[in-house]
Amino acid sequence: MTTFFLQLLAAWILLVVAHVSAMALAGVALGVDLREVSYGFGKELFSRGKLKIKAVPLGGYAKFGDTRETEADPPADPATAFNHKPVAIQAIIVLAGCAVLVLLAALVLAGASVSEVVEGFRQIVVGALGPKSTAQEYIHALYALSTTHGFPALLAVLATKVAAFNLLPLPVLNGGQALLAFVPTDRNVYPDWQIPLMNIGIVLMLALAGSWGFAILLFLAGGKL
Repeated sequence: MTTFFLQLLAAWILLVVAHVSAMALAGVALGVDLREVSYGFGKELFSRGKLKIKAVPLGGYAKFGDTRETEADPPADPATAFNHKPVAIQAIIVLAGCAVLVLLAALVLAGASVSEVVEGFRQIVVGALGPKSTAQEYIHALYALSTTHGFPALLAVLATKVAAFNLLPLPVLNGGQALLAFVPTDRNVYPDWQIPLMNIGIVLMLALAGSWGFAILLFLAGGKL
């Protein structure tokens, strides 16, 4: 069980790095002002230039210059601001991380990677609603896969589920951000409705993540929590 936990943690960290790096590189390649790349959350452990490594490796982000961020220094050239780029460019950047995860999974799963992502949407929601039952079945299946096919298979399948999670249409996740990019608004200010929507999205995201976190802890504890 310890081996599985370490494999799960290593796979998660690798996927976070791949996901965040892909968005950062896509933004730079498309002429957007990159402000910060953070791997992890919480206490800062390492910093060099725009790179930040933090204590809790549960996620990360790529932060771009945005003239709507009134508390931050605006980009020297507004043309390099994320919010001044065409909506298609904005969508490509926020979806780049998920695309890389699917491509990574395809190296092992081939054509099955797309179907695993599609199935992942249902599994994430259903599993979160049943952390003591349905989620345990999914985690047991992942554990069995890791023991029979090794770390590459575990990494590939987990990549599809992480991609599916980030593609959910919540405004704080990549899927929701891509959809919001196509909503006609003033490029220079956030619409009044966006902040409440973001807050609702944060609550839903934390609920999903929290339920799955509990399910994983329950599995590792042998169902004795």
